[in-house]
Amino acid sequence: MEYQKSSGWISLAIFCTIRLIGAAAQLATINNPTDKTALTTALITSILGLSPLLVATSGIIARAYYSILDQGWSTLFSTAIVRGLQVLATMGLVLCIVGATNAANVEDIESEPTIHVGVILFTIIFAALVLLTASAILGKRMTSRSEGLLIAAVAVALPFLTVRVVFSLLSAFSHDSDFNPVTGSTTVELFMEVFMEVLEEMVVIIIYLLAGVKLAAVPKVEDGPQHSTRDTLASRTGRGNFFGLLSGTTLHRSNTGVAREAQSRLSAVCSCRRHGAGDEAAAIPVEARSRHTR
Repeated sequence: MEYQKSSGWISLAIFCTIRLIGAAAQLATINNPTDKTALTTALITSILGLSPLLVATSGIIARAYYSILDQGWSTLFSTAIVRGLQVLATMGLVLCIVGATNAANVEDIESEPTIHVGVILFTIIFAALVLLTASAILGKRMTSRSEGLLIAAVAVALPFLTVRVVFSLLSAFSHDSDFNPVTGSTTVELFMEVFMEVLEEMVVIIIYLLAGVKLAAVPKVEDGPQHSTRDTLASRTGRGNFFGLLSGTTLHRSNTGVAREAQSRLSAVCSCRRHGAGDEAAAIPVEARSRHTR
């Protein structure tokens, strides 16, 4: 499988990296519970982990839409909807980082207004993904290259993502002190972190990875006769190669036209030679060969 910048698989790698950093920070707090740097890092990574997970979901469900939609609509879908969701996720990520760094104390991180705005953006993205998945299920019969497997994977993962989003909303907007990750109840916080955050993220990652392993890879050679035009356009659009899409298709058609014209002119010359044509007919192959070379 190819890891392209418009796909969701790169976001899964980013998510796992963030989670490893957060786990290391939490381990550091065992020996030094008052280490504010470790506590801050652990809280930030916990909040930021939702962003790449949502981006990964949008990229995965988007590949199914490249098979459902026609070439023109798939390009619009990729540039307007998918990119728009990714921009919102990036904005939420930045807002959460700014809010965490501006907090006066570690206990006040999740009460920062910018953190609240970032979590709201994540919720909006999640709601959009639910609608996109529902629409993709309706058009599942139009998919190709086993993209229906991706639709099923996202549909199964959505309930777990729902719990994860609810956990972020409770952490950010709940006024109950038990939900505070620093000053709250250790039992409540441990239960929520394990059963509403870590396990949900693990299940979602496993579902996506299993679907990705079973999914047929996008072919590297796209202009050959063995691939249809629809598959070629869909796979290139899925990788965001819009300029390559236009230039590659035009170049292929141009080369094909030149070759056909040269072949027809050479056939005409051979026919003229059989009937004893003179120098004028003999001059045609030179021009045809030169055009074919160009």
